[in-house]
Amino acid sequence: MFQYIVQPYDTIFSIAQKFGLEYKQIISSNPQVNNRPIFAGQIINIPGFTYKVRSMDTLNKISHKFDIPLKLLLSLNPQIIYNGNISVGQEVFITNNQVPVDITEKAAEIESNSISIMEDIDNEDWDKAIDKATLIKNDFNDIKPILISEPELIPTDLINLIENAIISLEGEINQKNVHEAKVQAFIISEYFPDILDILRQKYSE
Repeated sequence: MFQYIVQPYDTIFSIAQKFGLEYKQIISSNPQVNNRPIFAGQIINIPGFTYKVRSMDTLNKISHKFDIPLKLLLSLNPQIIYNGNISVGQEVFITNNQVPVDITEKAAEIESNSISIMEDIDNEDWDKAIDKATLIKNDFNDIKPILISEPELIPTDLINLIENAIISLEGEINQKNVHEAKVQAFIISEYFPDILDILRQKYSE
């Protein structure tokens, strides 16, 4: 969570607008200011999540992926300006008001591929299985920042279970282990629909 020092003439509304958030998001992250005036020098929590930079990422790509203005992205991450660039594995803070429009599409693709990949494994069509495992992994990595930003809706244990299954699935397919690969695919297909239902309910409102 990013911490902001209240400036003279700031209000909860102006702070929310500055960070592309809604008034209620600032209040929910700062219960101490509910129905109380804020003052210069006070520290306010700005809700969001950290995103780990991946290979081929650029600032413009990250800005577009999470629909966050580049200027705001840089203001939230002064270390980028200081270092002059981003690097793979670096953590970048993103405010959590905007959500990629295709999040439910990617989640649905994970569910679909986790089901159909079991047939590919049965048929020992390893090329297709590898392609789908890669799609599952990439889609999950894309939506994971959103998943972990919703701990009150999506249990961390469930996210970890699915992530571990995805990692194991790729390994078992590369080793052409039919039974073990199907077990991991089954775990994903069995538990991921719970997450998909939550996402559809939340972002279709």
